[in-house]
Amino acid sequence: MPVATALFLSVVFWDNWAIAAIETANCNFGKGLMAFFSGYLR
Repeated sequence: MPVATALFLSVVFWDNWAIAAIETANCNFGKGLMAFFSGYLR
């Protein structure tokens, strides 16, 4: 799954599997994005 698609799904559904998909697709970059968006959304 592309990182952009996983990120979109995580924003829409905010499910653990979507976050895991981002980390699986690109571990360091995905975690950095999720840390940013977690702070932004929360």
